[in-house]
Order: sequence, then C-alpha cells, then structure tokens
Amino acid sequence: MKKEGLVTENELQAWVTVRMVAMLESRGKIPIGWDEVLDGTEHLKLPDSLVVQSWRSTGDNRKVFQPGHPEILSPRLGGCYFDYKNCDSPLEPGRLGITTVKSSYGFNPHPAGACSVTSVIGGECALWTEAVTSAKLAEYMLFPRLCAFSEALWLDDSCKDFSRFSSVLATHKKRLTKMDILFYQGKLE
Repeated sequence: MKKEGLVTENELQAWVTVRMVAMLESRGKIPIGWDEVLDGTEHLKLPDSLVVQSWRSTGDNRKVFQPGHPEILSPRLGGCYFDYKNCDSPLEPGRLGITTVKSSYGFNPHPAGACSVTSVIGGECALWTEAVTSAKLAEYMLFPRLCAFSEALWLDDSCKDFSRFSSVLATHKKRLTKMDILFYQGKLE
C-alpha cells in the first residue's frame, strides 16, 4: 500500500479491481463487479468497461458513481431478491425481508434519480440458495415473482398495469401447473 500510495483498504480494493479488470479483458472477458467495487475509487478511476452490479442501492444515494459506466440493477430492497419471503407470515419460507409479487412487478431498471439512465443495461433478480433445501422450494420461491419481474423488465413503466397483470397471472399459473412447477399461491401484495 505504501509503494502504491494507498491510504485505505478501500483504495487497495480499487487498485486490485483495476488489475483484475485488465487480466479479465486480456482474456476476452467482460468484468462485472458488485457495487462494492465503487468503494475507494475517489482517487483511482475504474476502467470504463467494468460493469457494476448494483445491489446495495440505486439512484443518487450511491457514494460514488462514474457516469457512463455500464450498470445492472438488482437492488435488495427493489423487488429483486427472491430468497426473501413472499409475504409477511411466520409460515412463509424465506429470510431477511419480504419481496411480494407486486414489488417484483414494480421493479424499474431506470429509476427516478438514477445517475445516468443510459448506463443501465438491465436488471437481475436473485435467489440466494443457502437456505433453499430443494429444487421444489426454489420453484416456489421463484414463481410467480419471476413472471412479474420479467414483465417489469419488458415493459416501460408507462405501460405497466398491475391489475391487468394480476388477471393474466391465472394463465401463467396454468402453464406452471402443467409443467409440474410448484409456485406461491398467496396474496400478491
């Protein structure tokens, strides 16, 4: 750290990230890093090609963001975490929080206040499986929230209509049933 003039551990992380990006790019790979890669970049600019996977927050409350950096949004409080419970019930599987079908439908990859809408290249939902003990439980945790999230990515916010989506959800559920996929059948919001 002394040799490189680095003062904090975050600056060390940024220094390592810059080198990792160069290594990946030399092998023809596209580097993606969780938004922690932004920590410590006040004095060391990240390579423009690094895609930032934003999970901690979105919009202008991020500590550091370099305009034009490609970004994938997957905020833990934005309807994207499917390891959270479907509803607020002690009987519902899941942990740490609640992601309803409606909150997944409400996800917007271009949120108001985002630093640079043109830099957002998409969104991602996550099902962290440390506490998912079977494939059937994974299905239950994914559906129908995945149906809602998919439509949230496909449609512009001005075209979204949760009432319409709720009514066509019956069609999705018939397909899921035919495919023997277990899915959550409780309240949507």
